[in-house]
Amino acid sequence: MNYTLLSVSFCLLLSLAYAEFTRRGTANIILLALIAESLLLIQGQALFLLTDLSGRPEILYPGPEPKIISVAGFAMANLCVTASLVIVAVTYALARSAPESPGLRDSRRGAIETAPSYAVAAGVVAFGIAGLAMLFGGLRGLLHNPGTMVGGQTLVLILLFWGKMPLLHKTAYRRRPAWIDHALFLLVVFFLMLNSRLLALIAVAEYGILHHYRSVSRRLGARAIAGCITALAIVFVYGTLRNFADLFHTYDLKLLRLYYLLPRTHALNPLALLYEQGESGFSGFAGILSAYCAHGISYDFGASNLQLLLHLLPNAARSGVFVGLQQWVATAYPYHGSVLPGGYEASFAHFGFIGVLLFSIVFGWMPTILHRRLADPGADSLFYGIVAANLLTVFILDWWGVAFFLLADLAVLYAYRITLLIFRPVSLKSLVTASPRRIADICE
Repeated sequence: MNYTLLSVSFCLLLSLAYAEFTRRGTANIILLALIAESLLLIQGQALFLLTDLSGRPEILYPGPEPKIISVAGFAMANLCVTASLVIVAVTYALARSAPESPGLRDSRRGAIETAPSYAVAAGVVAFGIAGLAMLFGGLRGLLHNPGTMVGGQTLVLILLFWGKMPLLHKTAYRRRPAWIDHALFLLVVFFLMLNSRLLALIAVAEYGILHHYRSVSRRLGARAIAGCITALAIVFVYGTLRNFADLFHTYDLKLLRLYYLLPRTHALNPLALLYEQGESGFSGFAGILSAYCAHGISYDFGASNLQLLLHLLPNAARSGVFVGLQQWVATAYPYHGSVLPGGYEASFAHFGFIGVLLFSIVFGWMPTILHRRLADPGADSLFYGIVAANLLTVFILDWWGVAFFLLADLAVLYAYRITLLIFRPVSLKSLVTASPRRIADICE
C-alpha cells in the first residue's frame, strides 16, 4: 500500500509538471520548483525511509536529533501527503480559473545605480564578510567550519543580502547587468553557501525567477536545466564537501580522496547525507505522526511561531534578558526531533490534520497568485520575485522561519531602494536651466 501511495504521489506531481511544461511560455516555474522540491525532499525521502523500514516495526532515524519512526506513523504520513497533493491539484485548478485581482503596483521606473550606491553595496558586503571572519576567529576559521552556527551570525548574513540587490534590481527592470553586479552576487552566494546552503539557494532562486519572468520569451530550456544543476550541485556536491570539512576541518586533497573511498560511509551515498543528516521534509512529518500514533501530542496552535518576534531581537538580548521567554516559546512546539521542521510537520504540530489541509491549500493557491503578479508588466516584480523564492522554503522551514528570512530580504530590498534614491544621478544642466519648482521636483 505504501508503494502504491508513493506511486500516486509521483504521478500527481509529474502530471502537474507536464501540464505546466506544455503551456509554452506561460509555465508557472514557481509551481515547477515546488514540485521538484517535493519530489526530492518529500517523496524521495519517503522512498528512502520505506526501504529502511522494510521488515521492521520501527526505526531509530539517525541524525543530529535521532527520532523514532514507526510503520504506522510512516503509513499515516504517506496517506496524508497523497491526500494533500490531491487538494493541491484541485486548489491549483480553481486558482487558475479564478479572476485576477490587482496586486502591488510599481508606478516608478527602476532607479539607476551610481558609483556611490555601488560603494555602499560593496562596503556593506565587506563589513558582513569581516563580521563573519571575526565570529570564526579569522577567514581560515570561517572557511574550515562551513555550516557551523554561532551567536550573531544571522544578522551578519542578512547584511550580505545587500550584495544580491544590484543584480536582482537590474534583472527586474530588464537592464543589462555589469560585471560588478555579477561579482557582488557570486561573492555573496559563496559566503552564504559557506554558512547556509538554504540562503544560497534562495539567492539563486530569486535570480532565476526574475530572469525567467523578465525575459522576452519566458521559455523553459537551457536556463531551467542550468538552474537545476546549480541547485543540485549546492545540495549534493557542496553538501558532501561540507560534511568532510565538518569532520576533519581541512580540505587536504589526499585525505579528501580517502574519505570518498572509505567503505560504508555516507560520503558514498549523497542521499543519506541529505535525508539523514540534513533535511526533514518527510521524516519530520513521519516522526511527529509516529509520536501521535504512540501517545498523542498537544498542539501548540501556532504559539511556537512567536519565535519570529523573538528572533527579530539581537542574539545578545535573546540569550540574556529574554532567554526564559525564548525557551518557553520553543517548548510550546510539541515535537522535537527534526533538524529543521518542514511545512507538513509544523502544520500538523500547530493544528493537526486541519493544519495539513491549510498547508495544502497554500501550496496550491500561492504559486498561481505569484505567477500572475510576476507575469504582470506593471507589478513590482522584484518584490514578488523575492516573495516567491522564499516561498520555496516551505518544505524545509516552519512558518516563522519562512517569515523571518522573507522579512529580512524585504527589509534589505527597501533599504537598497532608499540608497538608490539618495544617490540617484541628477543632471547638472537640468538644475541650472530649470525653475526653482522644477529643481524641487527633480530632487524629490
